[in-house]
Amino acid sequence: MRSLRGRLTLYLLVGSGALLALGGLFLYRVITSRLQEDFDQQLVAKARSLALLTEEAEGALWVELPEEGMPEFAAGSSSEFFEFWMADGKMLRRSNSLAGRDLPRLSAASKSAWQAPRLWSSALPDGRPGRLVQLTVLPRIDDHPAGEGGEAGVEVRFDPAGPKATLVLARGHGDLDRFLAETRLWLGVSFFFLLAGLVGLIRLSLGLGLAPLSRLVSRIERLDAGSLGERIDPTDVPAEISVVVQRINDLLGRLETSFAREKAFSSHLAHELRTPLAELRAATEVALRWPDDSASVAASLEDARAIGLHMERIAENLLALARSESAPEAPVEEEVPLRAAIEEAWRPLARAAAEKKIELNNEIPDGLALPTDRAKLGLILSNLLDNAVAHGSPGGWVACRALPSNHGSNATVALGVEVSNPAADLSSDDLPHLFDRFWQKDPSRSGPHAGLGLPLVASLGRSLGLIVDARLAAGNLEIRLARF
Repeated sequence: MRSLRGRLTLYLLVGSGALLALGGLFLYRVITSRLQEDFDQQLVAKARSLALLTEEAEGALWVELPEEGMPEFAAGSSSEFFEFWMADGKMLRRSNSLAGRDLPRLSAASKSAWQAPRLWSSALPDGRPGRLVQLTVLPRIDDHPAGEGGEAGVEVRFDPAGPKATLVLARGHGDLDRFLAETRLWLGVSFFFLLAGLVGLIRLSLGLGLAPLSRLVSRIERLDAGSLGERIDPTDVPAEISVVVQRINDLLGRLETSFAREKAFSSHLAHELRTPLAELRAATEVALRWPDDSASVAASLEDARAIGLHMERIAENLLALARSESAPEAPVEEEVPLRAAIEEAWRPLARAAAEKKIELNNEIPDGLALPTDRAKLGLILSNLLDNAVAHGSPGGWVACRALPSNHGSNATVALGVEVSNPAADLSSDDLPHLFDRFWQKDPSRSGPHAGLGLPLVASLGRSLGLIVDARLAAGNLEIRLARF
């Protein structure tokens, strides 16, 4: 798997290399264009200066060009070439550097050469690549009027209607080509040196920029079950990954809570099972010691049966909790009559309630229903009523009331249900623990209940979309289940 550092290095190198290449190409094109433009401007300017040396007198044309002062046109020179032609194609004059050879010409221009010099590239007579310019020349006419004070003056004019000549000036651009070749070479060398420098700069920048991430990775690698209580300091990380650190710290908190709960679960479960197992062992030992005493054996078997039922109830509640929290089944919603559901859940508890003289006050009117899953609601009501009977004081009561919906007095759909009973021994500090697994008010944890009923109620309530809430009012514990 490629690392983030490797990916960023590759992307930055490719991107930087592309930018450098495009920048170098653009710079080379600008330099080439500017140098070629300057080369052409100098060539045109020199051609126009040569054109001014053409004269006309009495219909005749000639060129006054002292080549002695222009060594680039001298014989044996291969620097520059020029050639003049008459309009009829007759050669008027050529540079000595041509050594009798001719320069190529273009067809006649449609405009005056002063407005439109014509430039093109072609091989020179000596085979070198060159640049040529062609001008249509208007010969100069010199007039000699008498000046003031008897001095003679010279007036220069051009006659557009007079005879014309064609000038072609050629110059080799080998020096320009060599300069451009050197420019390409140095640009290429600069590209590779800059790219090599960028490699070091990118590696250094990434090393410094990703250092907090590397420290975070190292810190995460050291995490184990024994360090879940530690947290990652968010002040030493960049803003871009601060959310990740926050989520990791939240996850650590949840894992710590989950691990603590699992440890407490194991401890509580061992504690809850130890007492009935010890009682079961004692009952069997009594039966084995006096096997001939039928009354003693019968009592021991009855005790063993009660202990087995208690352990079975613990197992059933644990399985129900596991199913509800791990993979909750989709509720099968139907209109469940609340009064009948309360009576059905109370029926198995009526004997135990009668022994403690606890009465059921079912205040839910007939015809009021709650749209929910019948089986899960029945399990919730059974645990609520069982909890009220088990922890209720002798001679007490259990009240059940409906929470009507806001659809008028004739509504038949309830919003929820409330179960209440006297609970003088509970305080407001106990309310947050009521739905904790294995929690009991009595620290000795005596009694037939393991503290799994209300946690199961809370879990099943969430699966049905019900809010489970507990509160104390005038010494009474009220547990409400209502729709969100």
